[in-house]
Amino acid sequence: MGLFTPAKWKVYQNQKLGNKFDPVLSLAFNSRRRDYAMLNFDNYVRQFNDSVNIASTTKKPDVFFERYDFALQRIIAVIYMRKYVKVKMNSPEKSANELIDRKQEFIRDLISRRAEVLKEKLTKLKTPASKKKNIAKFEEEFIPYHTEMSQENIDYIKRTVDYYMRNCE
Repeated sequence: MGLFTPAKWKVYQNQKLGNKFDPVLSLAFNSRRRDYAMLNFDNYVRQFNDSVNIASTTKKPDVFFERYDFALQRIIAVIYMRKYVKVKMNSPEKSANELIDRKQEFIRDLISRRAEVLKEKLTKLKTPASKKKNIAKFEEEFIPYHTEMSQENIDYIKRTVDYYMRNCE
């Protein structure tokens, strides 16, 4: 029959193709899941914490959304790993829910941090044309992420752009 059963082959193909799913569940046997979880649990928790810290301080939208998604993937993996690792820690379910529930608040903070950078840059620029170009760039940076934002945050970006456009002349 060969090395792989059809179920194992599907898991192998998914790993090879890089599909997003839980790495612990992709392992065929419980003993391998336990070993994987024991080896990687602390790293996943650390990666989650680091990603949340980076996402909450960065001023770049692409970095924010990459780190937010990575943090969410890691905390979900930690939730699955807890079945195999006996450690005392705060509820990862609570952390995951907080991350999901507060996403729009985190995005709003990102917009504010990015607007501060824009404000500083506009004070250094001389011509209205260069100021308008930077304001337009600010708005364009967020366009790829509109699907992940609430209408309130999209409107906040528009109001910020309008404010700076009126005051750059």
